[in-house]
Amino acid sequence: MKRAGLDNATKTDVKASVKEPKYIPTEIISDGELVLENLAELNLTEQWVDDQLKKNGISRVDQVFYAEIQPNGDLHIDARTDKNE
Repeated sequence: MKRAGLDNATKTDVKASVKEPKYIPTEIISDGELVLENLAELNLTEQWVDDQLKKNGISRVDQVFYAEIQPNGDLHIDARTDKNE
């Protein structure tokens, strides 16, 4: 048992910002297909996904192997590497 006064400091103790993430990491594209249930839970649209893909030089969902929404709202994208696509 720790002695009084020797506990680890928390963010509140040192008055550090305690910011809740906007999202929890969630899969939204799997093997080239949208995961519509997850989009609905996150209140995101297919148009939002298309816009994010276009910002990253990707024109179609089927060109993406995996995509995940990050805690800050950014989209992590793993594009397919197949040369025939």
